[in-house]
Amino acid sequence: MNMKTDGMLEKRWLACAALVVLAVVPYLNTFSNPFMWDDIIQIPENPSIRYGWKSVVMAFDLTNWGIAADIISTKLFYRPFHSILSTIDYSIWGLNPLGYHISNTLLHLGNTLLFYAVAVKLSNNRTAAFVGAAIFAVHPAHTEAVTFISSRPDLLSALFLQISFLLYMASGRGEKGGTPKGARSLRHVLSLVFFVFALLSKEMALMLPVFIAAYSVLFEPAGGRLKRIVPFFALLAAYILFRVFAMSQFANLHGMKVPLPTLAYSSSVVVLDYMRLLVFPWPLRTYYDTIWYSAVGWKVALAFAVMGGSAAIARGALIKGKRLVAFSILWLYLGLAPVLNIGTLGEFSMAERYLYTPSIGFCLLFGLVVGALLKKGGRLKAATPYAVSLIVVVFIVMTMARNKVWATDLLFYGDMAAKAPLSTLPHANLAHAYMRDGQNEKA
Repeated sequence: MNMKTDGMLEKRWLACAALVVLAVVPYLNTFSNPFMWDDIIQIPENPSIRYGWKSVVMAFDLTNWGIAADIISTKLFYRPFHSILSTIDYSIWGLNPLGYHISNTLLHLGNTLLFYAVAVKLSNNRTAAFVGAAIFAVHPAHTEAVTFISSRPDLLSALFLQISFLLYMASGRGEKGGTPKGARSLRHVLSLVFFVFALLSKEMALMLPVFIAAYSVLFEPAGGRLKRIVPFFALLAAYILFRVFAMSQFANLHGMKVPLPTLAYSSSVVVLDYMRLLVFPWPLRTYYDTIWYSAVGWKVALAFAVMGGSAAIARGALIKGKRLVAFSILWLYLGLAPVLNIGTLGEFSMAERYLYTPSIGFCLLFGLVVGALLKKGGRLKAATPYAVSLIVVVFIVMTMARNKVWATDLLFYGDMAAKAPLSTLPHANLAHAYMRDGQNEKA
């Protein structure tokens, strides 16, 4: 920002200390929140997390991976690390939600610091990396991923994915200091291991091989790329085959529910909504109605225009040699790919927690833009630090305000029903909340 601030940010420990504050403070008011929504099934009503080491083994059991086996929706997933973390939390905290909220906040902190490390490595610009990490830490669109205990698969997947990506970058031949080949090979193997951990946390990690391939093509010297990239795609193929053949419900439940043009139009509008949430995160919702678009209306046209514009910006950046800008845009859009077959998500079309990993691309891009503005002279350079500071403060306020919605059943389901008036599930949940509160006449 200014010369004094830039000097502070060059000191890594000061930057990390600031990021600790930014990642933790906005979520302190979640520590008194109760278990909410899916948390009830996954923690208080889930006996599978209560047996210590036996629960850890059970987490890998296909018939009951640490969640109620008779719930059909859980057969869509295989997320053992989610169950393992809940088992650890239960062994420490029992059924006190405070501990689970602390774990989620610590995971978010870990992801923020990893983002900073990845961004420094990619950009070699600590100021741009810090700004991007600060926005990642406080962005209101992340409240569902952090405040909602059951969203910890998103946090875990992003954590392992970033570790894997960081290790992959550190395993390259172009490493400074002449890193020995043996050390590079170990980092590459560890990168593959953490990729598996990410896959066993949540499906959002499916795109990591694509991210790595793009990084390799854009930033690594030619020669030996294929040898380093192929193992990631081999692991991905093995994981997909496992999901299709070992999990009987997966293939049936993940098939397309509508014709391809309808899915394409509808998914494009979902992508547009995700972009809007990143740029202007208001209003925030816990439930988004599924709306199918079978023809090109103004929303579909605008969605394709935004995506086309983004592609044009990425292409222009590549032509100008700004490869990291193109890579950030690629990460943002491709990161959403695993959740765009919206007919398989249930009654809702999108969820804010799904933005957690893709938003890494957006926040990196934001940091790069700010870094470029700070290199310009005049009033624009002088105004940029104040504008960024204002955005961070506003985002903190918005995040803390949003966290309060998760404080009680009535607040939570009331907000859900008000913002999804056409869906039956939010209203049914609100009715049950009124009944539990003794307000039968409102139910």
